[in-house]
Order: sequence, then C-alpha cells, then structure tokens
Amino acid sequence: MSEPLSPAFRGMGELTFETKLSLISETRQLFGIRAARRLWSELGLPQPPDREHPRACAVVSFLKATTEPDPLSELPFSEIYQRYLIWAGDTGSAAIIGQHAFGKYLTRSGLVTARKSGSTIYAGIKWKGRP
Repeated sequence: MSEPLSPAFRGMGELTFETKLSLISETRQLFGIRAARRLWSELGLPQPPDREHPRACAVVSFLKATTEPDPLSELPFSEIYQRYLIWAGDTGSAAIIGQHAFGKYLTRSGLVTARKSGSTIYAGIKWKGRP
C-alpha cells in the first residue's frame, strides 16, 4: 500500500496482515459488510477464491441468457424474478430459489440496485431482443 487510506494512518508505517484483518473486523462491526469489503480491497488484500453456490451460478446463467447491458434501462425485481421462475422451469437446469436469496444473488452478480416507488429496480440491464 503506497498511500494511506486516510490521514489517521500517516506515520503508522506499513500495516501488518494481522492489523489489516483487525481493521476489517472492526469496520464490519461498525459500518457493515459493504464497508468491510471495500476496505479489504483498498488495503490490497487478495480476493478470496470463487466458491459460488450452485444457485448463484444459476442466477448468473439466467442473466447471461436473458439480459444484456444497457445503461439507460432498468428492470423491476418482480419482473426479473417472474422471468427467472419461467426460465428455471423451462430449462430444468436451475433450482428455484426464494425471492430473498434471488435478490442477494442479483446484487452479488454486480447489478446496481435502486428503490423506485417502493419497489426495487435493477439499473443498467434490459431483456435481450428488446429496444
């Protein structure tokens, strides 16, 4: 790490691995998992190997098969989930999962979420073959 994360780190020298882990642990407790993950990356720690759950892989496969990037588009969660249920039934290759887990897998896949009129939407994707 060449530049400290904040002025509070100046003069501390190079942080040990144990110190970095301790900082991440405290960050997680105080600010949550997203802040801890961001700090993990900022501290230059290695990314853990992918150990994706088979259901997560099914969600990623569904997204690759049915959607494409479009920075001006957005899709509501309910529509994506309904299409997933149909896709999973048609292909027979994916386990049907609940809405909560499905939403987590969508977010972990890198989609940007937002709230609109009380509903969750995913920005930057559209259905394949639609203008």
